Parts: sequence; C-alpha cells; structure tokens
Amino acid sequence: MRTQPPIGDREQDQLGRSDIAVIKFRRLWFREIEALAAGQPTTEWDWSADMVAELGVR
Repeated sequence: MRTQPPIGDREQDQLGRSDIAVIKFRRLWFREIEALAAGQPTTEWDWSADMVAELGVR
C-alpha cells in the first residue's frame, strides 16, 4: 500500500502578491486543523448551486 509523502516544510517559501490565494488557503487550512485538533467545531462550508452542478459536489 502506498501513502502520500509527508507535507514539506513551507517556512522558506518566497510568496509574492500574486500568491495571496495560497496564503489565505494555508491560513484557513491551519485554522480548521487547529479547531479539529482542539475538539472544536469546524466551519460548515456551503456549496452554491452552480458549484454543485459544475463540480458534482454536495
């Protein structure tokens, strides 16, 4: 059985202004993981109807 490799260290990343979405996503991800680890509820995400139709998510 193969598994994913460990997540790489991102401390030395040189992110610029065009990477704002990456920065926001990492902060959001970290916040959600911290809440989960602390036994707190995580954010309930809503998928708009057009996203459901386009991506096939529910």
